[in-house]
Amino acid sequence: MSKNQELHPFRDLTFFVSTVMAILFSIGFIYETVYLEEFGLNNSELAPDPTTAIVFGFRYAFLNSYSAILSISMYGSLLFIFFSTLQSDFSKFVKSNSFVQKHLKGIETFLKKDVSPIPFYLGVIFLLTLIILHALFEGKKLGQKIKDEERIECITFSKNGLESIEGNVVRIRDNLVAFWEIESNQAFLLPQRQVVDIMYKSCPNKQLKQDK
Repeated sequence: MSKNQELHPFRDLTFFVSTVMAILFSIGFIYETVYLEEFGLNNSELAPDPTTAIVFGFRYAFLNSYSAILSISMYGSLLFIFFSTLQSDFSKFVKSNSFVQKHLKGIETFLKKDVSPIPFYLGVIFLLTLIILHALFEGKKLGQKIKDEERIECITFSKNGLESIEGNVVRIRDNLVAFWEIESNQAFLLPQRQVVDIMYKSCPNKQLKQDK
């Protein structure tokens, strides 16, 4: 069998899986970037690694009811494009193989039913645009939710002596702790080695002062 007659299912499958992963990474990275920027944090300092970005992308794409509908539709279109590519490869294989043409005539008839993938390409682009716009909105919304969170957390860190501030943890990554302080209404980026404790309640010393 010549190279022109060979099927390429693994090549097509690799392209499909790579596209899916690339889309999930892009969505996750954009979502995380907007979330961090809501606190004035630089994403270059807390940039998620590819695996984490893909996980964020998956959680956003399929665990959010609105984006899940768009994502399923988009990946359905991608799946059709994948199968149409397989169909094209298989059709070329059948046309170049006399044995298949002779013994499996029904397959050739089926393969002649060609559907243009162009509308599906356009559908993928349109749906991906909607998902990205929604990710931008949701990332900003999540950041604002953390700022308005009624639950107070306390972080104690060592920097010229022990200090405690109240607020909410924004993100812990790459040996850094991003923390939003309620009193000053700003974010702090602390090396994890300086963090002594994180309590999911008000700081005890501040509570004592209020009681007095």
